[in-house]
Amino acid sequence: MPDSELGHSGLEARFAGFESILKAQGIPVDGLSISNNVEQSAGLLKDYFLGHPQSNAIATLGPLPADSFYLFAEEEGLKPGDILHATHDTSPAIFSHIRSGHTVQAVDQQPYLQGYLTVTFLYLHNEFGLTLAQDVLTRPFAINSQNVDRIVELMKAGYR
Repeated sequence: MPDSELGHSGLEARFAGFESILKAQGIPVDGLSISNNVEQSAGLLKDYFLGHPQSNAIATLGPLPADSFYLFAEEEGLKPGDILHATHDTSPAIFSHIRSGHTVQAVDQQPYLQGYLTVTFLYLHNEFGLTLAQDVLTRPFAINSQNVDRIVELMKAGYR
């Protein structure tokens, strides 16, 4: 799993969560340090997969690492399913690759809800003294081939 921003606590938490699930199932997980330079990182991914021919899946932690995977896949002539890919967050490229089958899914964190619910909860607290009993998760929400077009529609309508 490539990490393009070492020390970013959110990305490190994403990696830790992914790793904890797979390792519990006996699936080895490698972390790979890359950068936000898409071309350079695509080269690092190529080197990784050349050195690890048994690897057949990758999870990226956001749009730029996903773009690095897409460039690597294009340069290597990979077909959908040759290497299973999942990612986090959204971008037009991610949507396109979900449609084409190069990306299985993207985990979305619902940025609309993050802003909307924050204001709603602040209002309820200020107006009525209400406080949440626990955290409210605005994720994870999986975007895949079955719902990607609906997600794009929601973005165009301003809900994402």
